[in-house]
Amino acid sequence: MFLKKITSNDNITYFYLAKSFRDENGLPKHKIVTDLGKLSPVEAKNIANKLYKYAGLIEKHDLKDTELKNVFEFGNVCLIKYLWKQLQLGNIIDYETKSFKINFSVSKATLIMILNKCIDPASKHFIIDWQESIDFIDKFDYHQLLRALDKLYIIKESIELKKYKIQKELFKEEVKIIFYDVTSSYFEGNSAEIGEFGHSQDKRSDLKQVIIGLAVNSRGLPIYHEVYTGNKKDCETFPNLIDKISKDYEIKKCIFVADRGIGVETNKEIIKKMENMDYIFALRRRKLNEVKELILNIENQSLFTYDKIRKENANGKNEVKYHIKEIKKEDIRYLICHNEEVYKTDRINMAVHLRKLRTNLREIKESKRRTEERKYLVASKLSGVSRYFNLCLKENKFEYHLNKEKLTYEKLLLGKFVLKTEVSENELPKEEILNQYKNLLQVERAFKILKNNIELRPMYHWKERRIRAHILVCVLAYTLLKSLEIQLSEAKINLTATKVIKLFGKLKKVQIELEGYKIEIKSKLKREHKEILKAINCPFNLFN
Repeated sequence: MFLKKITSNDNITYFYLAKSFRDENGLPKHKIVTDLGKLSPVEAKNIANKLYKYAGLIEKHDLKDTELKNVFEFGNVCLIKYLWKQLQLGNIIDYETKSFKINFSVSKATLIMILNKCIDPASKHFIIDWQESIDFIDKFDYHQLLRALDKLYIIKESIELKKYKIQKELFKEEVKIIFYDVTSSYFEGNSAEIGEFGHSQDKRSDLKQVIIGLAVNSRGLPIYHEVYTGNKKDCETFPNLIDKISKDYEIKKCIFVADRGIGVETNKEIIKKMENMDYIFALRRRKLNEVKELILNIENQSLFTYDKIRKENANGKNEVKYHIKEIKKEDIRYLICHNEEVYKTDRINMAVHLRKLRTNLREIKESKRRTEERKYLVASKLSGVSRYFNLCLKENKFEYHLNKEKLTYEKLLLGKFVLKTEVSENELPKEEILNQYKNLLQVERAFKILKNNIELRPMYHWKERRIRAHILVCVLAYTLLKSLEIQLSEAKINLTATKVIKLFGKLKKVQIELEGYKIEIKSKLKREHKEILKAINCPFNLFN
């Protein structure tokens, strides 16, 4: 159906609701459904805009004089805006920036950057054109986005603290365990103010980088993050987290869970000085004598002496997932954990690695183009060579020998990791300690999404304040996606946030022009959309 207008001889326009059909001879005809009478252009436009609602879809043969004006991303924008409103991020940023002398909304500029990160991540330059393709009234130029980053840098601490309090209320959960880990993110070029060379987890040691520390709660929601220079050691980032949590976050009792790079003795001592704070740390297996003593002094290395942790597999069978041996030394509990699947993989990798090392060492030794000193230097740089071989210059001649003692110890490490804690057995039995350590994967997953889905890098900023603000925007975007997944999980909907964003991306808003009048048509919600909206308590009418 469509609006039909007829102009009389005295130049008065009348409107009718009409529909098309074909007569017995197959010729197109129009049938007047109802007489709308004399209307002003504004009234006619209002009727045209709601035509699809009252008269159903307009048939294709009614659209021969129709011009397609715009197609907008609509569903995913509405969904993310609702998640943004749930966490009150707009209110927080508006409040924190109300005293700033600025002629645009920092919160809306932040939202447009977060929308881009969730839907179609790209540079700030790209956002200028991209924002024309989404259903978002406010538009921003490049310099406004940069100025918004400058303001976000100033209020970063307040945003995270207030966000933490709101998400605690929203999900009705007291933080009792905090999971912490770090990652690196590199720059293309050498101009970044806080970019430094360091150990790269992205295997790009040739590029300058920053270090990012991220703390999340038991459900994976970010609590706090910090950015450090690229040469900062992992363990050196942890005291700053403890200081923030103890002073600002009003967490009465907490257990910190961290991986091998964090679990050094100095960090353990910092936690023990804090009231009602405790730790579960993984320990370095090769560099710490306390771990070597534990592994080597086990009287019986057989797994039959370990306690078994069973877990249901994909086929519904209850199988042994881990073997655990607990060793106590006064208040300290050590857990030696063995994973049979990892053991099998490690054993294969070890054999391949050894074979490759032997080949490389033999080729280096037989090389006639290198001096003996050069052979030694090249061999010493082979990955993992010191785990198995002794290298030396004997009588100015390069030699290498397999160290059987080291090899024996490496075989004992296959499939194993060691945990250390002073949490009492009454508070957390060993099975639960293992489970909490495995939950540290939530931080690793957060880093994966930040880098791959949200595209934390490449970073097109060189000033420190904008680098830090850019990372804040990415963390906020991840927070929205994670909050969506948590609410879906509670409703037993097994979908990732990325899949949901793509599903709602199918909902479009189309603007067409029919006989000089603009009509907006929005995709209708389907059953799967409504199930998701119901799970997150989002009203359907936001999408009408």
